[in-house]
Amino acid sequence: MNHKIAGVLLCLIMLSGCVAYPTTRTYFKPDLNDGQLTPSMGCGYHTTRNDAVEKILGAATLTVMPEYVSGANLKITLLVRAKSKADALLPDNVFVSSSNFSSKLYPVDITVIEQESSEANDHFSQWYTLTFPVSVDGIEEFELTIPWNNSSTAKEEDGLLNFSFEKVELADFYYNSINC
Repeated sequence: MNHKIAGVLLCLIMLSGCVAYPTTRTYFKPDLNDGQLTPSMGCGYHTTRNDAVEKILGAATLTVMPEYVSGANLKITLLVRAKSKADALLPDNVFVSSSNFSSKLYPVDITVIEQESSEANDHFSQWYTLTFPVSVDGIEEFELTIPWNNSSTAKEEDGLLNFSFEKVELADFYYNSINC
């Protein structure tokens, strides 16, 4: 009888297109004082959902999303959204610092993806994925520094933007769906 119930439940889960299970997640938790915490993806983790930080800088919005993949180098995606193409971010000048390593680290690989504005999407988006020459396994905390200079923002928003992150491991609940 129990096998029939388990089979029926499995079929219902498969037909609904949803997957959910308890897990543990290690990630880089953003500092609450650095901006508005926001999720980096639509579905995924529940407890650690707000794993990115967003800051409004005049006419532009900057979202910072660090990745934690054990054994891999530190990757951080920066998303800049504005009404027109933003020239405020020079990715070669972005750096990370930490008590876990002795000097500032600059990206060794930069990938840029751009999306033009359209009728359905009224802003221009730029994704910068920066890879730094350090394994995430050796980092407990880090600070990301972004030189920001944009003629469309107020002068007090120009300068160095700092975002702090701390490695955290928490029990969580992962969910995903065909609707995400």
